[in-house]
Amino acid sequence: MTVPAQTVDLVVVIPVGPAAMVDYVLDTVDSVVAYTSPSRRIILADDSRQGTAQAVADKVPGIEVVAMPRPHGTGGGLYLTLCRAHAHALSGRHFRALLRLDADALVIGPHPERIAIPLFQNTRLAMGGEIYQNNVSVRARLEDAASPAAACARLVGAL
Repeated sequence: MTVPAQTVDLVVVIPVGPAAMVDYVLDTVDSVVAYTSPSRRIILADDSRQGTAQAVADKVPGIEVVAMPRPHGTGGGLYLTLCRAHAHALSGRHFRALLRLDADALVIGPHPERIAIPLFQNTRLAMGGEIYQNNVSVRARLEDAASPAAACARLVGAL
């Protein structure tokens, strides 16, 4: 008998690079925990070369760490790091939306997944980003399935 994979509303992917500081990453994770529903997974993609993501995971239960087999660094290496984290998120798990945050970003309003989930119902959407919410408007930059983000998504099987 096949056991269905757990479905969550939101997966949060946070790349942790060489300059990331444990305290800043902890602040980011704490903001995710405070402002999103418990139906979530948090994945730290560790390219820090010093175990920064694992140090955070040791302090916050339930964090998933995807360690890079070798350092990819900044610039183009960030895309490789993110592709590996996205492949991990997609491997046998179901989610309704994926949010990528910088290691020093903060979620500052309740339930960003409520904004993101309808955007991800668009099957031509490869990636949503920079969702900004205030009392007046919601703005999102969306990339079409023909975008570089989609090319990254197609590469995850090759990593």
